[in-house]
Amino acid sequence: MVDFYLPGQKIVIQADGCYWHGCPVHYPKSHIERVKRDKKQDLILNTNGYKVYRFWEHEINESVEKCINSIVL
Repeated sequence: MVDFYLPGQKIVIQADGCYWHGCPVHYPKSHIERVKRDKKQDLILNTNGYKVYRFWEHEINESVEKCINSIVL
């Protein structure tokens, strides 16, 4: 499952919660299996021609605009 999908551009955007996705800044040792699953999902999507953008919860909270501006359409 993905958080946002832009089909015309084949872009997937994931908003990863720091705790649940093992943010290296806030929770580097939590949910190791989830981190592996996220990497596998990214590999599958990339292999199928999708651009994947992942933003940590703290990045979104700090600046939604900065996250949006980093997406290349």
